[in-house]
Amino acid sequence: MGEMVRWDNCVFQSIERQDQLIFALLGGTVAHLGARCRLWDAYTGLCGCGAPEALMGRNHTVVEMGANDGLHMSNSYFFSKTLGWRALLIEGNPDVYRRIAKHRPEAEHVNALVGNPKHFPPDGSAPFYSFYRPGNTEKHNTALDWETGLSGIPSPNSSTVALRSKADAQRAAARFGVEFRQHRLDVRRFSTLLSTRGIGKIDVLFLDVEGAELSVLQTLNFQKNPVRFLVVERPTPAVGRLLQARGYDDLRFTYDSGGDRVYHNGLYF
Repeated sequence: MGEMVRWDNCVFQSIERQDQLIFALLGGTVAHLGARCRLWDAYTGLCGCGAPEALMGRNHTVVEMGANDGLHMSNSYFFSKTLGWRALLIEGNPDVYRRIAKHRPEAEHVNALVGNPKHFPPDGSAPFYSFYRPGNTEKHNTALDWETGLSGIPSPNSSTVALRSKADAQRAAARFGVEFRQHRLDVRRFSTLLSTRGIGKIDVLFLDVEGAELSVLQTLNFQKNPVRFLVVERPTPAVGRLLQARGYDDLRFTYDSGGDRVYHNGLYF
């Protein structure tokens, strides 16, 4: 794959090192795979990394759906900041979305809910529960940042208890000391959103939308927007069947507490 580009100290922001794993699967090297290498961590000498020259540049694309504020727990940070990839960050929570422009000026970003608008009559918009911690933008203040990930479309059958009802949401907000807001947001089809951005193939797609993964993938045209690697949080059997039908192999990685799974399709690339 040509010459290697090397760095003494690489920054990987994923909470469970998903970014390191995908980087390694793409042909990159990490001095100590699994080391904690976040922006605010003390230097340990364990975070050196290297990438083939062919893996560098904006001819590669990473899409992160459920991007939070683009910094804390970011799966895409390394790929755009270090490798120079084109990055599209999609976040539904309006209260954390506004921080992306500050944290990730190099990346494109969209405040949107993704799915099939027809599933949300009469006007193609959906209710949205937002959890956020006002003012929590300091790099070191990260202990409770995961709670913004509770945000999502409410449903009595949601796998996230906080999204099952307004009362559940209010209890969760009080328990964790975060703010809770209700919004109503337009729903957009995934391939339509990508088309408006001029995005075709995707090297890596990180998908974490609190149980709405199937709805998202059902609105992705895999022929028009082929994806090489998908990382899906807690995929349901229906998600697995959909991806298998489109030629994806489940790499059987279940290495993290969130239950992320990695899927690969080498035929598209």
